[in-house]
Amino acid sequence: MRWRGTGSGSGEGGGKGKDSDAAQSKQSEAVVSITPKDGAKSVDTSGALKVTAAKGKLTEVVVKDAKGRKIDGKISGDGAGWTPSTHLAAATKYTVHAVAKDSEGRTAAEDAGFTTLTPDNTFIGTFTPEDGSKVGVGMPFSIRFSRGITNPEDVEKAIRIRTEPAVDVEGHWFGNDRLDFRPRSTGSPARR
Repeated sequence: MRWRGTGSGSGEGGGKGKDSDAAQSKQSEAVVSITPKDGAKSVDTSGALKVTAAKGKLTEVVVKDAKGRKIDGKISGDGAGWTPSTHLAAATKYTVHAVAKDSEGRTAAEDAGFTTLTPDNTFIGTFTPEDGSKVGVGMPFSIRFSRGITNPEDVEKAIRIRTEPAVDVEGHWFGNDRLDFRPRSTGSPARR
């Protein structure tokens, strides 16, 4: 059993002496910093996430959302920083794991978690049919919104639909929470 005290001694106590110096010299000098701080809430979805290394170079940065999906990003050429290559999703919890090496090859790691902000005027649209589905010519593409839309023209203009083969479509609102896109009428009568 070791006695730990504050007096001077031969390395047996107080964290001083030859054994303690050897242990400290084995620790990495690299310092990993993650912004925002661990536990932060209402973090901006763009520009707020930064990972840096001082006295070393980043070798690994892994950012994941709560479902385990990785967020792409890039370590700078000098290894001093990492930034995501895309905006983060709103109202989402993320975890960050970052590793850096110092000039002696010793590693230091840091972990953090944070949650992005929930904007005041958000809505979610769920659509059918699913992306990549093969459907008949008259099948509508339908979007149901999680709340009523107050500026339907703006929402409709922001939506892009691509079909194969190319077919012109037009939108039609059902109330303020559902938008269907159907092929434009060709003007020819339907066959019976």
